[in-house]
Amino acid sequence: MKPLSLLLWLALVPVAWSQARTGGEDDTSEEEEDDDDGKDTDGVASIGHLASVRMLKMDRVQFGAGHVCAGSLIRDNAVLTAAQCFVDREIGDGHFLPMSEFFVVLGTPNRFESSPNTLKFELKHRVLMQDMFDMKFHEMDVALLILNGSVPQPHPAVQPIQIADQIFGRKTECQMSGWGRDPTGYSSEAAVSVRVPFIGPRICLIKQMMQEFFVQPGMICAKHFGKVKRGYCTGDAGGSLECEGQLAGIVSWGISCDSPYHPGIYTDVLYYTQWINESLANPTQLDDYFASVVQPMISGAFGRSSLIVYHFIFILYTNQ
Repeated sequence: MKPLSLLLWLALVPVAWSQARTGGEDDTSEEEEDDDDGKDTDGVASIGHLASVRMLKMDRVQFGAGHVCAGSLIRDNAVLTAAQCFVDREIGDGHFLPMSEFFVVLGTPNRFESSPNTLKFELKHRVLMQDMFDMKFHEMDVALLILNGSVPQPHPAVQPIQIADQIFGRKTECQMSGWGRDPTGYSSEAAVSVRVPFIGPRICLIKQMMQEFFVQPGMICAKHFGKVKRGYCTGDAGGSLECEGQLAGIVSWGISCDSPYHPGIYTDVLYYTQWINESLANPTQLDDYFASVVQPMISGAFGRSSLIVYHFIFILYTNQ
């Protein structure tokens, strides 16, 4: 990175994003390390919104084997997840697999065990913001799934979660939920919930910049620093970041499994509120590509001037 780009990045981007995300509150006093351990919670029943997004052909061989991502039920017939879940990994160029190859399972904390509470739904509609996924920068990592049926309410094990309607302060204690792999590569059979703190924009940007990864508009961060603790890990993609009972983020990406010095990156649900609401209202005409119709909500998570500064610095960096 050239000195000019580095200087501009350090001086402008963290300040602009920090003020936009916190309403002007300076988070320079935020500590970069926290010695409190992130601990697994034992309240699996408290994550009744958690969905398992699966591939049909694999799940026909064994129930649970088709699991590719987690997701969150946000309405009786709608699941919010990550766009990367539908990428054709064999080709690896960002193309999406057909919607017909996937289905959703709810009410099954252990992904290999079907029970009377288990619900299965094919997809009626899938709404994406792009026709190809950016495998490098993970932009617009969000997908809305409209199910071919509705969850009967009240249901003993499945309940929708409210999408975020507020900006959460730094160090807000949140809960990340999903199925994933631990550092040894073991795939979790049961859904796991982990408490993680919301991280302020300044610290998040600086931490990621050191590794030349970009936290862009529409992304938020949460994870402990210091000792090795469980955070984002392979297999958790699409999982939920729940803060104060609301869906604040969608698990998107991280540097490495359980990296002790880098935050997990989540798609900012508040940032995409307008897109989500418009998609829910008009899913039949928006299948698989929607970026040209409704732009992400900028006014909530970012001011427009901050977004312009951010992209200006981003272009400077990527052109070096």
